[in-house]
Amino acid sequence: MEQDKQIDIWLAEYQACHSNRNHYETIAWTIGSIFIVASFTLFGISFWEELANGSVAVWLLGFFSLLLMGIWLSYVVYVQEYVKASQKRLWKIEEELQGKKYDIQLHTTIKSKKRILRGR
Repeated sequence: MEQDKQIDIWLAEYQACHSNRNHYETIAWTIGSIFIVASFTLFGISFWEELANGSVAVWLLGFFSLLLMGIWLSYVVYVQEYVKASQKRLWKIEEELQGKKYDIQLHTTIKSKKRILRGR
């Protein structure tokens, strides 16, 4: 009975970690899709002939283009810690469940594939 309760707790935590990881990665890439497009658009606008004569406008557009990319990259680095923490916990829960003879290996398999492909 106690073992079943522990397994239920692990599975609930597993689902929460999965949701947490997906949440932060989804937000990061949603923001990225907006900021990357905006950054390239600003950069492209700076090449317009009407703006090319006014160097201040070109510099401002270039600056804001880089600023948007920098903000997004900063956010990705910040959020990556939450993603990594969730990923590590997912691996640990899978280890615990595998120790109890449950065949759960999604994230463990992904982790082993990453190691194999890392050197290529």
